[in-house]
Formats: sequence, structure tokens, C-alpha cells
Amino acid sequence: MKTPLYIKATRVLAPLIIIFGAISLLMGLGVASGIIIEPEPGRYLGSNTSGQAIDKGIYRTIAGIVVGAIGEIGNFLFKNSDPKSE
Repeated sequence: MKTPLYIKATRVLAPLIIIFGAISLLMGLGVASGIIIEPEPGRYLGSNTSGQAIDKGIYRTIAGIVVGAIGEIGNFLFKNSDPKSE
């Protein structure tokens, strides 16, 4: 049996979502701590404040973990399904 497209997509999308969420989180932390200085508020963060960028980064990272978990559950169920029972 061939693996469905949505399971393959989760294996690609979940790490990307986690990476971009971590980048947003780290950028927000960098601006909040003063390590990164923004010339204009929101230019690099995509948010007006560093707190909003940190929140978005946390939400994106959690969303990536959830997408990856759902993909792994789908892969497990797909591989353990019995095609003769259908």
C-alpha cells in the first residue's frame, strides 16, 4: 500500500512549522533582551511588540508538534490497518 499524501505532508510541514516557530520565538526573545535592535518596530518580527512575537513563536511551535503527532498517529493507523477486513 502506498502512504497517503496527507501523511507525507505532515512529515514535511511539521518540522518547518517548528523551525519557523522557534525562529520567531528566538527573534522575540532577542529583541526583548536587547541583543537584536530593530530599526522600526515590527519590521523583522511581524508584530508590534516582542511579546507578541514570543507568543506567536510559542503557538507555532506547539502547532508544529501537534501536526507532527497527528501525522505519526495517522501513519501508525495506516500501517496497522488490515486491508482484508474492509
